[in-house]
Amino acid sequence: MPRAHVARVGARGPKTRVVVIGGGMAGLTAASCLTETPELRRRFDVSVYQLGWRLGGKVASGRNTAVHDRNEEHGLHVLFGCYENTFGLIAQTWAERPAMAGSPFPTWQDAFRRQDFAVFGDLPDGPGRRHWRLPWPRNSDALPSGALVTPWGAVTHLFGIATWAVQVLADAVRKQGGALPPSPEGMPSWLTTRLAQTVRWLSDPKLVLGHAQGWLSVASALAQSLTDPAQSKDEQDAAGLLLLAAKARALLRNAAADEIRKDTYLRRVWVLADLTLAFVRGMLNPAYGIYRDWDLSRIDHLEFSDWLAKNGAHRDALDAGLVRGIYHTVFSFGGQGQDERDIAAGAGIRFVLRIIGTYKGSVLYLPRAGMGELVVAPVYEVLRQRGVKFHFFRKLSNVLPASDGRSVARFDFEVQAREKRPYEPLIAAGGLRCWPAAPLWDQLEDGDRMAKAAVDFESTWCRWPAAARESLSAGRDFDLSVLALPIGALKKLNGDPTPADALALHSERLRESLSKIGVAPSLAAQLWLSKDLAELGWRHARAAMVAGPPPLDIWADMSDVLATEAGVPARSLHYFCGTLHTDLHLRPSAHAGVAAEAQALAQRETDRWLVDHAQAIWPGACAGGAFDFSNLSGQFVRANVDRSSLCARATAKTITARLDCDASGFDNLFLAGAWHKTGLNMECLEAAVMSGMECARAVSGSPTRVVGEAFMQRR
Repeated sequence: MPRAHVARVGARGPKTRVVVIGGGMAGLTAASCLTETPELRRRFDVSVYQLGWRLGGKVASGRNTAVHDRNEEHGLHVLFGCYENTFGLIAQTWAERPAMAGSPFPTWQDAFRRQDFAVFGDLPDGPGRRHWRLPWPRNSDALPSGALVTPWGAVTHLFGIATWAVQVLADAVRKQGGALPPSPEGMPSWLTTRLAQTVRWLSDPKLVLGHAQGWLSVASALAQSLTDPAQSKDEQDAAGLLLLAAKARALLRNAAADEIRKDTYLRRVWVLADLTLAFVRGMLNPAYGIYRDWDLSRIDHLEFSDWLAKNGAHRDALDAGLVRGIYHTVFSFGGQGQDERDIAAGAGIRFVLRIIGTYKGSVLYLPRAGMGELVVAPVYEVLRQRGVKFHFFRKLSNVLPASDGRSVARFDFEVQAREKRPYEPLIAAGGLRCWPAAPLWDQLEDGDRMAKAAVDFESTWCRWPAAARESLSAGRDFDLSVLALPIGALKKLNGDPTPADALALHSERLRESLSKIGVAPSLAAQLWLSKDLAELGWRHARAAMVAGPPPLDIWADMSDVLATEAGVPARSLHYFCGTLHTDLHLRPSAHAGVAAEAQALAQRETDRWLVDHAQAIWPGACAGGAFDFSNLSGQFVRANVDRSSLCARATAKTITARLDCDASGFDNLFLAGAWHKTGLNMECLEAAVMSGMECARAVSGSPTRVVGEAFMQRR
């Protein structure tokens, strides 16, 4: 746990002045935590400096006032049911923010739809592409609960999944008249004794030892009987579970392979069992020692799929959507090679266990309007109400260390535009307070000319000259600082200078972090269609799909958002996203035309995807197997290649380069962002929120607890 910083009293007043550079969710969360209580507001004076005209970072959205007030997102965002800290921030913010008359969402629970139906794309198997549809059970837990299951609880959950899967396979083989092989001999007497103490019916080999189902039933019963083998003085408990999992896997591999392969459903259940057993075996494998202290970080030098393979996962299981979907979710296919995979094993396992083993209520929650208006705008309004000051159109150009290299002396900014009056960034649309998709030009000097030139202040390749330059000096303007920019805005990608160049010269750890952690661009597409889901030919429940064909490998039906869009001529709305395989993000800022080239690429990739793959989900929108573009009522396509839009990758051998929030190397500079060390170490909203909370605690001592920060990780 990062140490709490002893806040210093500002030289010119009773409050400690904190500047937050970057208005993404990490920076906003830090500002929220630093001003959460009256006592904290008496201690800290907080200001936020933000590029362009809106907040939110990668969850920013905007209303296009020229096109039916439609919502345009940075990308598709789903909230997993394990996002304890994110939902905690949302709940607190909605309870505190000023109410808006006529809002379509009286409470935050109304603003997010529970999504229990998930779809995983299979690789092509014969003609076309098949989908594995999985309804996830709801539970009675409510968000935010402020708690997670224990590591051992997550492991026993895996045993339960494997037991169910093998039960299905065993029953199917019996019905088909197949033979189940006998159990291997040689179970040691100490394990027999332990099992006899917890499973009385062990003595009947017909019930237990006759097939893989029996082995896993025994293993599951033993697992449930143990509090935690890591706390046991006798490591034979864990060794016994490992042996049982190995026996089950050996039987599973040989049992009725032909019958399994003939049936798509059984093959998928077999994949689930195979992967779950690989997970269990890997976590109990004494070669890694994970179960001794439940620290998954000890295997972050290994690649996730390689780790699964070394622990018995079959190559067919590794190619299944259940595995590929993890890589798609966190944009970790990376590079330009579509088959490149790289996720650190420990981070990947932790992410999976959090999702499937700790969700509350439903496994997924989908926003029913823009993320900018359901999450970001409420946080902004609450912070303003608390007295936080916001400075828009501030592009950080340089951070200058003090002469001794121990603290930050100055922040330099380009003032992108001058305001005629204090900038008011929100507009009303659909009964909500929203961010516009472009600056409110009438509030800016020379706004008409900038509007005609379609100036994009968020673009790396924006060539519009700065209206002024501004500096913040330590002691005069601030006492402490939070650098909450995404890694893409700080990392050296080409010959262009970055704001962190001088910092990296003085801090070896920061230099290593910026150098080692990779980034990936992404592609997002929103399609407004003239047919509803049934007319499009989708015969199942409303879906959230992952592991579809790239590059738009993630899809969600977001038709709920239509209710807040004024008169959009569409009957359904669909969001897609995925990794964009390009090197355009590496181009220097002086290269004219990169933004246009990226947009053209995004449009080509979207059109190609529709032609090649829409048939698999929307046969009713296709003629002769190809997508009929007359079904499109509108579209918004975005190439996220700008520096601030790049996603941090969680690759093997790079997790140790992630820094704690108080490890910048400078006394008065703290760090926040999803690329730092958190309880997830993945690019996602929850990691950004957790980072902001940890950063605020390092500054102020509050909050005292961040849910999940040490989940299967030593801090």
